[in-house]
Amino acid sequence: MLPLVTGGCTGLLLDSTDLSNKPDADPHLRLFEARRQKDLVVVYDEYSERTKSTRARAYLLYKNQARIAQSQSPHFTSLRTVRGLPLVPVFPDPLPVETNSRPPLYAVVTTNTESFMVYSNNQVVGSHDLPIYTDRASEVERVIFSPVAITVDVALVAGAIYLWLIADKTENWPAH
Repeated sequence: MLPLVTGGCTGLLLDSTDLSNKPDADPHLRLFEARRQKDLVVVYDEYSERTKSTRARAYLLYKNQARIAQSQSPHFTSLRTVRGLPLVPVFPDPLPVETNSRPPLYAVVTTNTESFMVYSNNQVVGSHDLPIYTDRASEVERVIFSPVAITVDVALVAGAIYLWLIADKTENWPAH
């Protein structure tokens, strides 16, 4: 009877498969300047709720802005992409007061560590979120197992109705 009380097997399936990939609690954000592409390569540690593991990911920042804003996974690139690229300094928030020693291009990680701001010549050029998106395997599992879950729900409801009707018509049911 537990599945009936908790929203059925379909409800359990939908609740258990809405797993996401998101920045790790400490994403170790690194930025690299990809001058040829006129972009920045973002490297960060991503946590997968499905696999309960963390791995380093890399993507081009400006090329993937729209996808990230729509909670879609960015088009990831190889971590080898950053070889030979200049490192963009990343500072924690709040920034130290002295402004003369800051490099021309740098980033500041917000206190929640899921977003950062890019600065050029001490001017903000953009605020960016690290990707948070639904795990693709979770969506596939949902599509594959939904018909099975619905069938089980229908069978459980039909069984409960059948037992209710039998119990109503049989005085001594269930027999002791």
